[in-house]
Amino acid sequence: MLFQRIPGTLDYCTVCTNPLTARDLDLDLCGFCQDEIVALTHTGKVPLKSRQMADIHAVFHYDAAVKRLVHLAKIQGDIRAKHVLLQAIGNSPPFQSLTRWADAVMPAPSSLWSRTRGRHDLAFAMAQCASKYSGIPHLSPPPHLRFRWQKSSFRSRSERQPYTPSSILRKTLRTKSIASDIEKLLVVDDVCTSGMTLKTLSDELRLVSPDVIIRGFICAYAAKL
Repeated sequence: MLFQRIPGTLDYCTVCTNPLTARDLDLDLCGFCQDEIVALTHTGKVPLKSRQMADIHAVFHYDAAVKRLVHLAKIQGDIRAKHVLLQAIGNSPPFQSLTRWADAVMPAPSSLWSRTRGRHDLAFAMAQCASKYSGIPHLSPPPHLRFRWQKSSFRSRSERQPYTPSSILRKTLRTKSIASDIEKLLVVDDVCTSGMTLKTLSDELRLVSPDVIIRGFICAYAAKL
């Protein structure tokens, strides 16, 4: 896994901020952080409960250097951290395979809580990456799902239920998000803590397009799942 450095950036590691050695000057990470990230690489499907989406693939386990990179990219808007994550995602064989398989890609909707706090939408950037890589359309999620106020990760496991908007809001904001010629859809998200966001999105899309085949891809998942 290579993390090519953005030209013109400073000679320090994106994760730990230690000075880069001569061996790492062409990269955005020091050797220690590179090894740590490679050790957190995930292979295969994410082991979620059967009541949630079964076909979700991930690049990393959400821990240590990977967790730090995600926080830097989402909360601080660090362009180097985002660059490293998107490189890792774009070079991931499952990601490349899924983008070739799909007819279109859709990011998971960010919560209203995240948007009002200026959090950067990493899922949107992932969808852009997939669209650019394979030339597939980049679709927007159903608008009413963007009105979830509380993040699922802030709730206890017993409180994590699918988001259900009022019937008035659903009727007002729902649009047919999937064109009739799209049979295979890839939904992407940054971090999976419970799988509920992707499950809710999948259920909503099947209400308007019941025959569509939906598969998921995430940057990282919490090992405690």
